[in-house]
Amino acid sequence: MLQKNCRLGGGFAKANILIYVGLRSAPPNLRLMHNFFACHATRSKTTENLNMTTQNQIQPRQLGSTGLTVFPIALGCMGMSGIYGVADENESIATIQAALDDGITLLDTGDFYASGHNEMLIGRAIKDRRDQALVSVKFGALRTPDGGWIGIDTRPASVKNFVAYSLNQLGVDHIDIYRPA
Repeated sequence: MLQKNCRLGGGFAKANILIYVGLRSAPPNLRLMHNFFACHATRSKTTENLNMTTQNQIQPRQLGSTGLTVFPIALGCMGMSGIYGVADENESIATIQAALDDGITLLDTGDFYASGHNEMLIGRAIKDRRDQALVSVKFGALRTPDGGWIGIDTRPASVKNFVAYSLNQLGVDHIDIYRPA
């Protein structure tokens, strides 16, 4: 938690703002998370401090008709595998675990993020905590060795291959949300 002055309703108040610090340069999803918390803060009746916690201020939401419920903001993990620049693996794992501790339930990745490194990172972070996380994996994107995009492959045989690799790299027995990239 970081103490910060926030502008609310024309005035300023002290706030405890939850900031995830696992990345050296914050990608847009983390800036969005910061803004989301700031916008959903509520004034305490006894102090000018703002209570900003995921557990008692923001209600989970149901995804479709599957019965899965999630915190309304997911943690996108792509930047934790060097997509936005150098990323520290220990900080990234700590970030995922802090997000789970604070009620974030949905972790988003793609099987093509850093050639599977991102899935392995998430697997290490949620080991022994699988019941606290919903894992969303994008699949099918085809990349060149230098990281360029060359297409998408959603043929049934390819999907079976992609999901087998993802399950292995994540170290899990199921993937909660599996969708084409």
